[in-house]
Amino acid sequence: MVAQGKSQTEVCELLGVNKNSVSSWKKKHQKDGIKGLKERPKGKTIGAFRLISQEQEKQIQKLITDKMPDQLKLPFALWTRKAIKEVIEREYGVKIALRTISDYLKRWGYSPQKPMKRAYEQNPKAVERWLNKDYPAIKARAKKEKATIHWGDEIGVKNQSQYGRSYAPKGQTPVLVQTGKRLSLNMISTVTNQGLIRFKTYSGSMTSEVMIKFLSRLIKSETQKIYLILDNLKVHHSKPVKAWVEKHSDNIFAQGTNHINGIESFWSYAKKRFEKFHGLKNKTFNLHLKECEFRFNNRDEHLYLLLLKEFKNNPLF
Repeated sequence: MVAQGKSQTEVCELLGVNKNSVSSWKKKHQKDGIKGLKERPKGKTIGAFRLISQEQEKQIQKLITDKMPDQLKLPFALWTRKAIKEVIEREYGVKIALRTISDYLKRWGYSPQKPMKRAYEQNPKAVERWLNKDYPAIKARAKKEKATIHWGDEIGVKNQSQYGRSYAPKGQTPVLVQTGKRLSLNMISTVTNQGLIRFKTYSGSMTSEVMIKFLSRLIKSETQKIYLILDNLKVHHSKPVKAWVEKHSDNIFAQGTNHINGIESFWSYAKKRFEKFHGLKNKTFNLHLKECEFRFNNRDEHLYLLLLKEFKNNPLF
C-alpha cells in the first residue's frame, strides 16, 4: 500500500493497526523484501540458555540408559541427581545445580524407578546364542532320555525387607511395625520347565560341600534323570562337584552356561506372601519358605483337597 502511494497514516486507518507497526513492516520490507514480513516463532529457541548442547544432552542420556554409575568409576550405585551432576562435570567440565539437573531430567522424560537386577556375569548376547543353539540339543537329549530339565540359581533371602509402598498424608511417613530381629539366608534352588521349585537354604558362602548336599537331595526328590542347567559360578565347576556329577551320571547331567535367572517368578510369589506378616520370626522363616514352595508347586491345584489327601495317606497320629 505504501508502495502504491498511500501514507502510513492511511494504511493504519485501513488495517486498524498502530502507526509503529506499519513503520516496522516498512523497514523489514525494505531490508528483506516479502520474506522480512513473514511471522517468526516467538519465545526462546530450543536449547537457548542451556548449559550443555543438545548433542551433549543426547550423550548423557545414552550413558544413563546404557551404564550404571559404578561402571563409569563414579562413587554411586544408582543414577541420582548428584551422580548425573558429577558425570556432566567430568565429561564436559560444566557445573550444573541439582535443581537444574531436575529440570533436565523432567525435560528428558526421566523418572526415579526401582532398577531391575541383572547379574554382572550375565552376557545377554551369549545367553541368547546359547538358548538358540545349545539349549535345543539339550532339550532333545533330555526328551530322549525322559529326563526333567531343572534351571538352577542362587539368591539371598531376608526375613525383613520392605515390599511395596504405602500411601500416607504428605509429610507423614507411614510406620511399619515389624520384628526387629534380622535373618539373612542364602538359597540354592532349581525350577523345572513345568514351574516346579526345589530349594535348600544355607548360611555363608556357597561351597562344594553345600552344592553336593543339594544335588544329593535333588536326585532323591526325582524319579527321572535330571538335566541341571547352572550358571558359571566357580563352585559349580569345582573338582569335587564335577567328580560327584560324574559318579551319579545315571541320575544327573549338569551343564554350565551364562547367568540365566529362572527362580525370579518363585521369589516374586514368595515376597507377595511375606508382605502381610510385616517381617518373619527367625525360627519360622524356613517354614514359611517351605509353605511357599508347596503353594507355588501346586498353584493350579485345590490346596484344601490336596492337603486332605496328604493327611489321609500320611496321618499325623
